[in-house]
Amino acid sequence: MAHFTYGPVELHLVGFAGERPDPAVARALMELVEGGTLRLLDLVLVTKSEFGEIAVADFADVAADYGIEGIELLEAGIA
Repeated sequence: MAHFTYGPVELHLVGFAGERPDPAVARALMELVEGGTLRLLDLVLVTKSEFGEIAVADFADVAADYGIEGIELLEAGIA
């Protein structure tokens, strides 16, 4: 079992209408991380198509698409 030096940890699930969050959400996330208010251990994007199909994308695969490629994840791959 992995040992983490972080804690306590909060898990946040954020929902958005439509296919992707507004670019302002990415900017706000970047500001929180850059300001030291928030530390991200991992980040995944989960989407559901109009037909009910679920897709999960890792941060590394979608960061550039959402304008958040400058964010450093502390424990990428744990989700």
